[in-house]
Amino acid sequence: LKDDDIKAPAPRKNLNLKLLSSYAISGTGNSAEISAYDAQSKRMFVSNSLKSKVHILDFSNPSSIKEISQFGVAPHGGINSVAVYKGIIALAVEDLVKTNDGYVLFIDTAGKLLNKLKVGALPDMICFSPDGSMVLTANEGEPLDDYSVDPEGSVSVISMSTSADKLTQADVNTMRFTAWNGKEASLRAAGIRIFGNNNTTVS
Repeated sequence: LKDDDIKAPAPRKNLNLKLLSSYAISGTGNSAEISAYDAQSKRMFVSNSLKSKVHILDFSNPSSIKEISQFGVAPHGGINSVAVYKGIIALAVEDLVKTNDGYVLFIDTAGKLLNKLKVGALPDMICFSPDGSMVLTANEGEPLDDYSVDPEGSVSVISMSTSADKLTQADVNTMRFTAWNGKEASLRAAGIRIFGNNNTTVS
């Protein structure tokens, strides 16, 4: 089998998985989308996109997972993703109007808000670089269904040049794809997917 041009590895039968435990968010109309584990505090942070909150779980005993508290994101927008690095939790949050620029929220392991920085429209995936020196978000720029508003996609890089609570907007660099506008035909010929309505640009 192949995924694009990469040959899949040969199957191996020496991996056995056994369910140890699970945790169910109580109540109806909830979700558990993205989870991130902090080894320092032994806490798990789980995004609940349907209720716009993050659940903070005690994961010190994986056989008995318990909820400690919740952090509500609704005043800022909608939670899309969560990432952790050594006690700092970064949240990708779309604006209350999803086509507006979104935010990265930083909280501590107890769920205290440390900072809020603006990034591109509809930040989705968020991650720390392996050394923790940067936070990156993929900003989807999702349009309205009728494309009456179609924000640009982008990637934001936050330099963790100081502690999370002291970061400023100057530490955020949002990179856009406008340099490829007008090159749609050649990019499609190279196999890049570009879709939308007739006015959709690469960016």
